[in-house]
Amino acid sequence: MTRKKTDTILGFRSIVDHWSLLLQLVRREVEARYRGTVLGLVWSFLSPVLLLVVYTFIFSTIFNARWGLQNESKGLFALAAFCGMLGFGVFSEVVAKAPSLIVGNSNLVKRVVFPLELLVPVALGSALVQLLIGLCVWCVGWFFVTASLPPVTIIWFPVVIVPVALYALGCGWLAAALGVFFRDLAQIVSLGLQVLFLVTPIFFPLSRVPERLQALVQVNPLCDIIENIRVILVIGQPPHLPSLVTSTLCGFVIALLGSWFFARTKGAFADVI
Repeated sequence: MTRKKTDTILGFRSIVDHWSLLLQLVRREVEARYRGTVLGLVWSFLSPVLLLVVYTFIFSTIFNARWGLQNESKGLFALAAFCGMLGFGVFSEVVAKAPSLIVGNSNLVKRVVFPLELLVPVALGSALVQLLIGLCVWCVGWFFVTASLPPVTIIWFPVVIVPVALYALGCGWLAAALGVFFRDLAQIVSLGLQVLFLVTPIFFPLSRVPERLQALVQVNPLCDIIENIRVILVIGQPPHLPSLVTSTLCGFVIALLGSWFFARTKGAFADVI
């Protein structure tokens, strides 16, 4: 295999080769998140619920936003919005951490035996654990609001979330590598994620966007992904397969690009840090 091909798949190869180590690091990351707190893991449930209550009040009460669902209530509006928060949360958590991952683990940089590219998948694994907890919260909310079990189309959820994971990996590897050379990147990424959150159809349907701006909003790669999550969880229909395939392929390309860039710059980390 040529050097170029090796660089391109380095990140994925490390995930496969160090699968056991990855699981251990993810477990440690999850445990460390709330270590020393009084409520511990309970915060994983409380945090999304509290945020959802605040955002639901702002958008459904103050801005009077609606999804156009049958028999829509504020509870149903909140559940539909929560779908978007689930998908966006995975991406934002990984990308927000990425710029400081290498710098924050400088003690590992000069350890040749440690695969630095594994730090981003660890962040993704931790985000996916939070996603699972959030999905459980959503299921409980759905039962109380609708007095019924979630739609059977929820079985599509692992498939629909794959593009988000790929985008998070690719952008995470890019941001982790660039963060070593540009220390201001963390602030730029934080601001960018806030803007992205507001322009992503999380608390508003794409149909409410003026037609002249819809094409611009759909440039956002998370747009179709979040729409598909909402379709399978709230509307109870299979995802839109063309957009799902397109999102997955684009996410895979971004992940390969991020893996390649990380591998090409990895050798210079020790000199900069």
